[in-house]
Amino acid sequence: MKRNSNLTLQIIIIGIVFFVALSASRNYLEVSYSNKEVYTYENFYLSNLERRLDNTECGNSVDLADRHKLRWVMWKTKTQIYKIAKEFFGFAGAGAAFAIIHALIITFTYWYTQQNLFYCLKSISNRKLDISTNIDKSGTIVVSAIVFLTLFLYSFNGHVGEFDYSTTEALCISIALYSVLNKRILLFSIVTSVAILNRESGFLLLSLWVIFNGIFVSKLYKNLYFLLPPFVFIIANFPIFSCLFQDKFLVSADKLPGQITFHILFDGLWGFIRGILAILFNYIIIFLPPYIAYKWLSNINFIDSTIIKKIMLVIGLYMALFIVATPLQHMSVKFIMAPLISVLLSIYILGMIGKWKDIQKPIN
Repeated sequence: MKRNSNLTLQIIIIGIVFFVALSASRNYLEVSYSNKEVYTYENFYLSNLERRLDNTECGNSVDLADRHKLRWVMWKTKTQIYKIAKEFFGFAGAGAAFAIIHALIITFTYWYTQQNLFYCLKSISNRKLDISTNIDKSGTIVVSAIVFLTLFLYSFNGHVGEFDYSTTEALCISIALYSVLNKRILLFSIVTSVAILNRESGFLLLSLWVIFNGIFVSKLYKNLYFLLPPFVFIIANFPIFSCLFQDKFLVSADKLPGQITFHILFDGLWGFIRGILAILFNYIIIFLPPYIAYKWLSNINFIDSTIIKKIMLVIGLYMALFIVATPLQHMSVKFIMAPLISVLLSIYILGMIGKWKDIQKPIN
């Protein structure tokens, strides 16, 4: 009976996540492509076609927009779907296709994140004090959904960029973590290849397997799986590969037009205040909670915090990447870490609810 109730709750929660994601995806189109002279979905469809990411010229963009050409495979794949939807249902069909695709992406991201949470809860349990049995599964499901949706809605609040890339990469990270925890190297290699074609930051996923599982020592041939993602990337982007070594193609230390970079901290008092606020709302509010969760969980003496430390290490690597390669105000890109942060915060909240600090360490 209890199992049936948990299944019903699971279905309801997944339905809620889907409809929230569907609403957010539609709102993104309305906010980003609203035009008084052109119908919103028509503007979205035409703007998507105009991007021409399959152009193999390096370009001379001063705002790093040319690096988006490395993402042409995913752009072209989704564009074909939008074209088919438009043929059958018009411009509204193209907009609906975008909203449904990304709602599904976000829903699957949540589902894999939840599976990773269950795995981690079991992993940290001490053999003589199985904390996972002291946590009601329905409560775990509810907590994970609240944490995930909070991160999602905060990341995509208002007018944001990178919605398309960030949601897709978040899904890749959630599946990659799932494959790492379950030691499925082929699945890991495939999803990492997709992540790299979606956005070049996907290369960081390769560190995930090494951090959690190390490299194969007894079966050295299995390490060849790690070569699949870079091989796919090179083959897909061979005509434009030389552009990667061009100055200001991937990263730039200069000011970026229309973007808030660290240069603003040295632009007078008002610039300093704006910079600090950008760091507060786009970095500290996102990274401080998982750090607090990590420190709190690390001090619980009866759990194995190894997996907690590894998750925090990966979060730290992504934070360093954001500082180097993204403008200060790009909040949406932080969502790609939601599958990692959600697991950490959910365990922390469950630990607080379960009063783990008050539980005595088992006697050997």
